Amino acid sequence: MTLFAHTAPELTDEQWGVLAARGIAVVQGKVEQIEVADDQITGVRLEGGRVIPRQALAVQSTARARADFLVDLGLETTLVEANGVEVGTAVKVDAMGATQVPGVFAAGNVTNPTAQVIPSAAAGLMAAGGLNYDLITEETTLAVAARSS
Repeated sequence: MTLFAHTAPELTDEQWGVLAARGIAVVQGKVEQIEVADDQITGVRLEGGRVIPRQALAVQSTARARADFLVDLGLETTLVEANGVEVGTAVKVDAMGATQVPGVFAAGNVTNPTAQVIPSAAAGLMAAGGLNYDLITEETTLAVAARSS
């Protein structure tokens, strides 16, 4: 196994030690492209032209919620970490998908950058239920007020 450091921050002595203990090689330098021949991965080309032969790759990335438009609604994104590693940013919601802004609900990757399809769909269902509850509560409040007047 080989770790391509690419643009990651400099590894700490502890990280170097862990990688060495696991026999994981580290390649410094920015990855420029993946080399492919006959629809098969053949290597990783680094900036400067050096190619490291590879037959398979696993890529770890961080997810950033494309939620800049939510800032106009008064929502803020927060850093999400798992096991001390940044995995992305997310909008804060309660269990039903409600944000801190009344009437605004969110679900899926904007609330959990690590969520795949099934958890995102489930969160969407919960947010829809929460929104429906809010609408029914508002209609009921208006009906009671109209009846009282």
